[in-house]
This record gives sequence, C-alpha cells and structure tokens, in this order.
Amino acid sequence: MDTIRLEIGRARDEPRTAVDISINGRNLLDIVREVELPFRRAEGGGRELAADYDGLPPEYVFLPSRHVLDRPRASSSPNPRVGW
Repeated sequence: MDTIRLEIGRARDEPRTAVDISINGRNLLDIVREVELPFRRAEGGGRELAADYDGLPPEYVFLPSRHVLDRPRASSSPNPRVGW
C-alpha cells in the first residue's frame, strides 16, 4: 500500500511554516526535482532551479480549507517560487 504523509515543517527561505509531503517515505519535492532536472539541464541550466519550490502553508492543506481538495485559491504569494 502506498502512503502519503503530510507534516508541518519550516519553509526553506521564509519565516513561515510549510507542509512537507512525503510519498512512500520520499519527499515530494525530491521526486519532482528528479523529473525536472533532465529538462533543466537540456535548457542549459543546473540543479539550482530544478524543483525550486516550497511547501504550501498549513492553512491551505488542512481542513477546513478545501484548497487541495476541490476549491483552490488564487495565488497571493509575493514570492513567485512558492506554489500558493
């Protein structure tokens, strides 16, 4: 059986909390980085911009929010690399 784990942690470059998502024990951002890296290299770039994302704020992930389930909110983040 596959498992998904949601854990509140710290955002990388911001003074806020973020939800870390793990699938079968692997961080989702690491999985995305593995997929994006070959494309990034083909564009002449390196690892530094592949999957340069951060987790969603907890208030977007956990109930009563429906953002992840079926009612996403428009982005209001001042930081374009944050996916919320």
